[in-house]
Amino acid sequence: MLEWWDFLWARTAEQWQAIGSVGTLAIATLAAAVAGVQAREARQLRIAQSMPEIVVDFETQSVLVEIAISNTGQTTASDVKVAFDPPLESTLIESGRTKMLTSKLLTEGIETMPPGKKYRLMFEHAPDRYKRDDLPRTYTATATYRDTRNKRHAATYVLDFDTYYGYNQVTLYDIHDAAKALKEMQSLMKKWAEFGQGGLRVFSRDGDAKDRRMREEFEEMRRDEGAGESEAEDSSSAESSFVGQIITRVVRRFGGRNND
Repeated sequence: MLEWWDFLWARTAEQWQAIGSVGTLAIATLAAAVAGVQAREARQLRIAQSMPEIVVDFETQSVLVEIAISNTGQTTASDVKVAFDPPLESTLIESGRTKMLTSKLLTEGIETMPPGKKYRLMFEHAPDRYKRDDLPRTYTATATYRDTRNKRHAATYVLDFDTYYGYNQVTLYDIHDAAKALKEMQSLMKKWAEFGQGGLRVFSRDGDAKDRRMREEFEEMRRDEGAGESEAEDSSSAESSFVGQIITRVVRRFGGRNND
């Protein structure tokens, strides 16, 4: 029985060259396979990144709940349709405060939807919704759409009201709020007039002159107080001198009698 080193030493140069060629071919084949897998994954990633993506979700505006349909992908989606299970119900729909069920977005779909586009439909008043036990708490939204290659896609989302129970948020004001405030200011300024109740009163003030007069009055007050203190001191000195003279006379008189 030959040992493994005997096998190795028994090989000729031509045999070793053949073995090396087979090894090189195997390594090249493996490298090509890995490169092929990487190229296929990179292509799939590029396709995925260039796809439209239609998202359906709840969004809140203070106590109002809206259904938002948006394209978060990188390319335009077409023939966008959204269906809900169970059918949408809300207190706003019951009271007629929203007509979303008759919206073309839901009845006929969206013909084209570019990247970043979003549609918002007012759906529910949250406090009223949480008082109702007969209305669904969750909905399953299914969005179907086509990409730029006309390939059909579908995405499913669960919209859950309980997610927002006890949910607090900070109200952020954007450019639309600023425009609204400017319109209100414009409406108010149009009412300004020179006469009547709609005018704007303007007060002018010479601050430097008023401050100078106040300083002068303060200095004059201090001088008056100082003069009053000096007069009081002089009066007190005179009284002390008069009393002292009387005491001296009394002492001299009675003292003189004692000496007699």
